[in-house]
Amino acid sequence: MNSRAHKEFEWNDETSFINIISALFNNWPEMKLVVDRTSGYSRENVYIDIRKFIQNVFDCILIYGTGRSDSITGNIKKSLLDDFHMVIEDFAAKEMSTRICNMYDKWMKQDNLTENRKQIIEEIKNLPKPNPIVEFEDLPRYKLVFETDEIMC
Repeated sequence: MNSRAHKEFEWNDETSFINIISALFNNWPEMKLVVDRTSGYSRENVYIDIRKFIQNVFDCILIYGTGRSDSITGNIKKSLLDDFHMVIEDFAAKEMSTRICNMYDKWMKQDNLTENRKQIIEEIKNLPKPNPIVEFEDLPRYKLVFETDEIMC
């Protein structure tokens, strides 16, 4: 399911962080270009590719951590070029990867965990489009699942 279903996403402090990444990309002008330039016929396929792209970004965070936002930046740029045939400016990918990493650090910080997560959820809810572009199943915190066959970090 994704935001096109016109159902409001139910945010809570148990939400998987990948849905926060998805909501951030739903508000990213570069992702809007990807969706807008896709015809209705192939739109479902582009959402499948967007799901893989977001999963890959999340996997890179899990593998490299947030101290390597340059790896995430490179991954975003490469994926947009390879999967969506779109060249983006360095600063756009860097800005997005920095934002994702900063939110992830805050989301996972054990000091004031619940309060930190509430603040991030409020920030997401205040975005123009507060729903994930594609919705991911919320998994228990103790379970990490890599759904992609190949991680391209």
